[in-house]
Amino acid sequence: MASRHFNLSSFQLLRSVFHLKTTILICFVVFLVSSCSKSSKPIVKEKHNPNSVDIYTPDVLREVELLYFKDQKNRRLSSLVNRASGLVCDTTKNSKMVRKELQSVEKMIGFYLYNEEDKINTQRLLEITKRYGFPTLTDSIHNVPSYVIFLHTPDEQAEEVRRVVLNEFKNGRMSGYERAKILWHLDGRSFDDFPQGGVGIRFYTDKEVFDYLTKTGEEKFYPPR
Repeated sequence: MASRHFNLSSFQLLRSVFHLKTTILICFVVFLVSSCSKSSKPIVKEKHNPNSVDIYTPDVLREVELLYFKDQKNRRLSSLVNRASGLVCDTTKNSKMVRKELQSVEKMIGFYLYNEEDKINTQRLLEITKRYGFPTLTDSIHNVPSYVIFLHTPDEQAEEVRRVVLNEFKNGRMSGYERAKILWHLDGRSFDDFPQGGVGIRFYTDKEVFDYLTKTGEEKFYPPR
C-alpha cells in the first residue's frame, strides 16, 4: 500500500509538473507568435505632406525678389535695344544696317541669356515653392509678382511647373489669376485665352529693375561716379 501510495503521489506530482511545463510552453509560443506577427507587419514610412510648408524667412523672401528682378533684367535690356533700333531708323542714314545689327543683338540676348537664366530661375522657384508654398501676392509678404518667373518656364520644366501650380492653387497658396496666367503660358500663350485681371499688381519700370540689381550688387548697370 505504501508503494502504491508512493507511486500515486509520484504520478500526481509528475502530472502537475507536466501541466506546468505545458502551460509555460503554451504561453511562450503565444508570446513568440504575437511578437513575430507584430514584427512582420510592413513598416510604413512617414510620407511628406505636400500641404504642409515651412514659414518664409526674410532671406528667402529677398531671394524671391531677386529672382524676379533677374528674370526681368535681360528682357528689359532686349526691350531697350528694340526701342533703340526704332529710333535709329529715323535718325541715321544707314538705318537699315544699324537696325539689323541691333536686332541681331536683341536676338542674342534672348537666345543666350533668356534660356539659361530662365532655367535657373524656374528651378529655384520650384524648390522654394515646394518647401514654403508659392509666394503669392495675395499674402502681401513681398512686393514682386513672382508668378512672372513661371511665365518664362522653359519647355523641359513645363510639366513639373504645371503639377506644382495646380497643387498650390488647390491648397489655397496661389490666386486664380496667378494660376490662369501661368497655365496660359504653359498651354501655348493663345491670344484668345489671355487671362484678364491683375488689377493692383505692381510692375516695375526699367530703371527700377536696373536700380535694384545695382543696389544689391548683382549687376552694375551704371558707371561709378
